[in-house]
Amino acid sequence: MFGVALPHLRLRSAAIGKLCISSAHKSIFGSLRSSSITNVSAFSRRCTFTHLSPLSQTTTKQSLLSFSPRILKNTLFPQSYKRSYSQQKSSQQQTNSNNSTSEASEQLASKRIAYWLLGSSVLVFGIVVVGGITRLTESGLSITEWKPVTGAIPPLNHEQWMEEFEAYKKTPEYVQLKANISLDEFKHIFFWEWLHRFLGRAIGLLIVVPSAYMLTKRNTSRWLRWRLVSMSGLVALQGVIGWWMVKSGLSKRLFEEGAHPRVSHYRLAIHLSAAVALYIGLIWSGTGILLRHKMLQTAKAIGVHNMENTVASINKLRGLRYLTTGLTGCVLGTLISGAFVAGLDAGMLYCNFPKMGERWIPPKSELFQSEFSRREDKSDLVWRNMLDNPVLVQLEHRILGLTTLALGCYVYFFTRKRLARVPADIFRSTKYVAGAVTAQACLGIGTLWYVVPVWLGATHQGGSLVVLTASLALLQKLLPRFAWTDVRRLLPQQAPVNSPSGDAASSGPIRVNAFQTQGRRSFFTLAPRYSHHGSSAKGDVVHITFVTPENKEITVAAHEGQSILEVAHSNDIDLEGACEGSVACSTCHVIVDPEFYDKLEPPEEDEEDMLDLAFGLEETSRLGCQVILNKDLDGIRVRLPAQTRNIRLGR
Repeated sequence: MFGVALPHLRLRSAAIGKLCISSAHKSIFGSLRSSSITNVSAFSRRCTFTHLSPLSQTTTKQSLLSFSPRILKNTLFPQSYKRSYSQQKSSQQQTNSNNSTSEASEQLASKRIAYWLLGSSVLVFGIVVVGGITRLTESGLSITEWKPVTGAIPPLNHEQWMEEFEAYKKTPEYVQLKANISLDEFKHIFFWEWLHRFLGRAIGLLIVVPSAYMLTKRNTSRWLRWRLVSMSGLVALQGVIGWWMVKSGLSKRLFEEGAHPRVSHYRLAIHLSAAVALYIGLIWSGTGILLRHKMLQTAKAIGVHNMENTVASINKLRGLRYLTTGLTGCVLGTLISGAFVAGLDAGMLYCNFPKMGERWIPPKSELFQSEFSRREDKSDLVWRNMLDNPVLVQLEHRILGLTTLALGCYVYFFTRKRLARVPADIFRSTKYVAGAVTAQACLGIGTLWYVVPVWLGATHQGGSLVVLTASLALLQKLLPRFAWTDVRRLLPQQAPVNSPSGDAASSGPIRVNAFQTQGRRSFFTLAPRYSHHGSSAKGDVVHITFVTPENKEITVAAHEGQSILEVAHSNDIDLEGACEGSVACSTCHVIVDPEFYDKLEPPEEDEEDMLDLAFGLEETSRLGCQVILNKDLDGIRVRLPAQTRNIRLGR
């Protein structure tokens, strides 16, 4: 029996093999037939039946099935195979985990779709700026016909140019305002209107055609499909709104004496609002896809349970979320108010700041003029002046702009005051918001001072979209639960995470106490960065001082090649503040003394991503597992953060 059972023993004779097999079969095959070994195929590959006949090989495998698992474990498996089998099982589980994550990634919308949406948003940004130039140069009425297809080709010879010029001469704008315009001047204003329409056609093709293809193939996420349909419909509607706006400037009533030919500022505001809505849809959807992919990778790195904790901690930032929502609303209000200012040429009035003329606020007689009321009882006096009176419209735009500036700066200082509770990535976004609103306010003031030059007015209009983009990016980071809901649905019940010992983690919620390695807590971190020595041998002694949140200093001796995390564990120093319930590596960071920070290797992208999830960060924060000691760091001081995610979660 032993002659057959030992995995590494080769039988030198087919006759001996048959004799042993027959003996083993008679003695134990009948009584132990019901027992079996798991993963027999793996075990059989370890056995060598080179010198057995095909019949003997078949009989041998059947005989192996009769052994009990205990006998196979304690007697038949050599110790080296136990380790190999354990590693193979762990590797198989890790492969299954990677395959699961890969399948989940495939079910998410592709990153290429995100880049396509964001690229389309750049074109929308461009068409909004060109639209501003079109309004400032009074070019919007230079093309008097709507030709969705053939209009894409501009006049190519003198005869075609003269046809367009003659058609323009029949418009109220030419008769009332530009009767002395030359052909060359007409070509200039024609170019801006043609470019505006050409970009509109390009955006239509760039959005509608790929959207139709993806919707037909049904290879997009469910949450993205209705957005593609909505944005495609909005693109088509935008062309109709644009021509509807131009028609308002070609009305016959504008030939009357005293009329000022220009497009309706109401329709101009609707046209701009539709463009902004399309821009928001593209930005929100594109960044949403990238956010979902980032969440998927982060969940793989730190575990599903810890990712849920991160999302929950961000969801608790209600005050910041409400402020950001209000800020986004103010940005939109100011942006649409700017359309009324442009449509009424209100920027040409009171070209000084902060006062309006010689007063802080114009007199009531200028703000509420009865000529704008259309009812005999004057019941519409207030709201008609708010929408039609250029003086009051400019005052409203100033108030909204200053409110946006104050709120944007307040969001930054509000976050800075609570820096220990806010992830670094969100705090960084508040800096962008504060910087964008400040720059936009300066552009607006400069536009007034210089009496609305074309280049400055167009830059001011583009700046409004920059502020909107910054506020949307911040708001989306404060609303991670929507993206996490989609990602969580694609992940297994509990993403397996390997402990440092190589054993697979048990299923169910992750608890630190559930993972013990020789009495020490297991930490799931990024792969540790290795020292330049390339060897595990102990190097020179390096002294390191840990400063606790209570300003208690602990100086210990370590060796070159060790990480700060290893040194802390070996000296019972908890890098995670007061945590007892998290295994997220982004909480075990240290704040390196600035004197030694420049001597460290720069952080890699994965480390920066993990740090973005942490609380209580400073400029010199690093992950303990990524800081490798060397002789240049002798005497390094690291401070433990006073607050971490775990304290924030009340653990």
